[in-house]
Amino acid sequence: MNRQVENIKKISELLENDAEVLAAIIIGSQARSDSIADEYSDIDIIIIVTNPEQYLLSYDWLRGIGDFHISFIEPTLFGAKERRILFDDGSDVDFVILNEKQSQTIQNNESGVIFARDYRIIKDKIGISESIEKSKYTSDATNSANLSEEELQNLINDYFFHCVWTMKKVSRGELFTAKSCLDVYMKRLLLTMIENYSCLSSSKDVWYNGRFIEKWADKWILDGLTVAYAKYNQSDMINALLSSMDLFRKIAIEVMQKQTFTYPKGAETHAYQIVNKYIQRTRDGEYK
Repeated sequence: MNRQVENIKKISELLENDAEVLAAIIIGSQARSDSIADEYSDIDIIIIVTNPEQYLLSYDWLRGIGDFHISFIEPTLFGAKERRILFDDGSDVDFVILNEKQSQTIQNNESGVIFARDYRIIKDKIGISESIEKSKYTSDATNSANLSEEELQNLINDYFFHCVWTMKKVSRGELFTAKSCLDVYMKRLLLTMIENYSCLSSSKDVWYNGRFIEKWADKWILDGLTVAYAKYNQSDMINALLSSMDLFRKIAIEVMQKQTFTYPKGAETHAYQIVNKYIQRTRDGEYK
């Protein structure tokens, strides 16, 4: 039997026999019928229990699944916490642990993206399946595709503001701070624009949070991403910043034109002017 199938069988039996577990739902790749789980996939399970602390602070209930030496807790969905376990055979399981009050947020539309790619009910003593069906989105990309003109203009201004902010950090030699903004914060804004463009431009299935972007983004966008990430040095950060700006600019213009929205040209123009000024000063050695 497949290792993950065996693990799911063990987990299902464990949760079914636990009277404290009110509901359990498998989400993610193990529940999908498209882009299904493979040997690299984890197991994601939401469990609703009467006393979450009992499951977060104790390891005893996990021993029936398998041996492990790595496990930790982190914040997750619905303002709750998640117990993540890496078992000794290399498989990993993530338990999102909710109390019954927290589980009520599943009825809100904001949670629907979690279940959009399907789910599998293991146990349901509280009728949670009906709430999930009501909350499901029809597409992962609903939010990105429905940004208003004002929201898009704000996003574009946000991006170009941080282009200048990042270049200042590069010029000062604060490379860690600069790289964190360029390759994390600004890439989140870029991804939102890519999602928006892809929803407007093709019939491809756009996934949430950049998942499988290699399958649904246009080739010219993927090519642009290859030079949009920086190595940890001043020169490469400058090149990656300029490449990122050019890619974002091209996508943003397309998005705004497709919806006959007004593109904030002034934000772009002034960002480029200021960034190029700092680049020249940096290359001339003024900030070294």
